[in-house]
Amino acid sequence: MLFLKQLWLELIFRVSSRLPGDADWIIFGNKITLPRSHRLPLLQKIFPSYDTYFGEIFQKLEAIYPGATVIDVGANVGDTTLGILANAPSFHCVAVEGNELFLKYRYHNLDSFRQNVTTVPKFLHCSKVGDFGYVDNGSTGRFHSIGPHEISNNGNKIRVKDLLEMHPSHLTIWKSDTDGSDVPIVIENLELLDSKAGIWWLELDASLPATDKSDIANLLHSTQIGDRKFLLFDNYGRLVMHGILSNYQDAILKLFDLLAFKNRRINSVNYYDIMLFDTKRFPILEEVISSVSKS
Repeated sequence: MLFLKQLWLELIFRVSSRLPGDADWIIFGNKITLPRSHRLPLLQKIFPSYDTYFGEIFQKLEAIYPGATVIDVGANVGDTTLGILANAPSFHCVAVEGNELFLKYRYHNLDSFRQNVTTVPKFLHCSKVGDFGYVDNGSTGRFHSIGPHEISNNGNKIRVKDLLEMHPSHLTIWKSDTDGSDVPIVIENLELLDSKAGIWWLELDASLPATDKSDIANLLHSTQIGDRKFLLFDNYGRLVMHGILSNYQDAILKLFDLLAFKNRRINSVNYYDIMLFDTKRFPILEEVISSVSKS
């Protein structure tokens, strides 16, 4: 029955995405405007926890760390930033997005939260990609190494160090969703992020050009983060695993062996989101992890 619902909604989406104008959607009680080609409404109709599962987490974080900073890399149309601020209104978000189309919607969607948002209209990319181009499909975008006759976007980039210095606070949360570069970016800036960001929230996807399973293995086995607690969600916001990272590194990697057999149906699990918590420097984060893992 769910599969038939998915097929029907996919058909409606494909037809409506060809219509002129924009689409409206509701995120945590706030209206946002999207390109009709954006798949967020479709995915949330099928899996309501898609891109909403973090709401409870940020409510709990605000209760213990009001005024924290979130660096939102790959802010897209502002839907995640809005969701964070709707649940943690004292937080400040540094929203990083270099795509001009998404920026137009992001400014509009976050206007009522503008005092809590610093917009950075640039790209953050990893050196693994080298000279890079950027392509989007109206819903998301990603980097790719450019060919000899393509125009580089290298002049429109920013460093991790610069972002971490923009809005210092007692707790900094590093959120990254760049469709393929999250893990290489963290690996290249491991010591800096380990010392400056108490929580990392990023996408583990081994199917994209900039990231492979060896990158994810290198990150998970880094001695700097082995004692961090983690929450692992699938791409539809369902909690899959939690615990101390050093006890689950191989189990997480085995999940990617399963993804090797995945298909591209709308209900397939294509990647995982991981939240890594530095509970040594911020022991009270244990309360958040415990509460979420039991719910």
